[in-house]
Amino acid sequence: DDLKNAEFSTRKVIELKPDFAEAHLNLGIILQKRGKLEEAELSTRKAIELKPDFEKAYSTLGNILSSLDKLKEAELSILKAIKIKPDFAEGYSNLGKLLHKKGKLKKAEISTRKAIELKKNYYEAYMNLGIILSDLGKPIEAEIAARRSILLKDNNSASHLNLGCILRDLGKLKEAETATRKAIDLNKNYYEAYANLGIILTEIGNLEEAKKNFQKCLEINPNETCNIYPLLNI
Repeated sequence: DDLKNAEFSTRKVIELKPDFAEAHLNLGIILQKRGKLEEAELSTRKAIELKPDFEKAYSTLGNILSSLDKLKEAELSILKAIKIKPDFAEGYSNLGKLLHKKGKLKKAEISTRKAIELKKNYYEAYMNLGIILSDLGKPIEAEIAARRSILLKDNNSASHLNLGCILRDLGKLKEAETATRKAIDLNKNYYEAYANLGIILTEIGNLEEAKKNFQKCLEINPNETCNIYPLLNI
C-alpha cells in the first residue's frame, strides 16, 4: 500500500544519506501512521540527534509518546518544540491535543486557540477545538469550530464525524446523520463513524438500519466494544 511503499522509499533515502535528519523524521511519521510506534519513536529521536534544534521532530515525538501513553515525556517534548520556535502553530495544536488527553480541558482550549491565532486556516486545530469545547460543555461553540474546520477542508472524514458527534449531542439528529454519512463516504472503513451512525439511527428510531451499521463497525474492527450496548438492545 501507499504507506508501505513510502516507508521503503524513505529507508532507501536514509541508506544513501544516513545523516539526513528530515528523512529520519519522515520515516518516523510514516511508521507512526503504520502503527509501529516504538520504531517511530527511535527514528524521530534519531532526527533530533542529527538536528538538535529540529522543532518539528520534537513535536512529532510528543505525538508518538502520547500514543505510547508516555504523557509526561510527550509534554516535555512538545514544550521543547515551542521553546525552539515560539510561533510554532503545530506545536501549540499538538500540546492542546495532549492536554485534552490529560483532562486539562481549559488549558487545552487555550493552547489550541493559540495555534489558530498563529495559523488562521488551521483546519485540524479547529477540529480539535470543537472536540475540546464539546467536552467543556460548550456545544454551540463546538459546532461553530467544527463547521469552520470543514469549511477549510471539506474532504477530511474526521472533521465530518466530529461535527456529527457534536450535532448528535445537540439533538440535531438529521443533521448529525448527514454529517456522519459524509464521513463514511470519505472513508469506507471508518468504523467509529459506523458506530456513531448506529447510535444516531437508534435515537431517530430506524432500528433496522442502526443494527446494520453496528454490525459494519464490528466487521471492520471486531475489538470495538464501546458501542456494543446499543446493539444488544435493538
